[in-house]
Amino acid sequence: MRRNYLFDVDAARQIVQDGREPVELDDDDVRHSVDISRIYAEHLPHVNTQYPGIVTHLWYQQPDGEVVHGHLLIDGHHRAARCLELGQPFFVHILTEDESRAIALKAPKIRTPEPALV
Repeated sequence: MRRNYLFDVDAARQIVQDGREPVELDDDDVRHSVDISRIYAEHLPHVNTQYPGIVTHLWYQQPDGEVVHGHLLIDGHHRAARCLELGQPFFVHILTEDESRAIALKAPKIRTPEPALV
């Protein structure tokens, strides 16, 4: 699934400079985001945790056709890992659905069912 998405993280960083307040990400979600990422342990001591990460909305279609809506950390994985290591809360800016669509450079197409013929 990971290869099916590409995001303009620089554009996302610009968007979240609008003064929105960061929110604390639940520890389980932080841990999951770190677990599914490639973290370079030797980099962690140099990471500045004062900057929030960025979370986007995403949609994907399951084999049975159901469309699932989720969230994905797209910026701040090493900051999240460092916060876990230090026992600190990790904060993120959350993009709106429209902002998320705007920064998605590549995403799987959602197939809509053909209308039934009567």
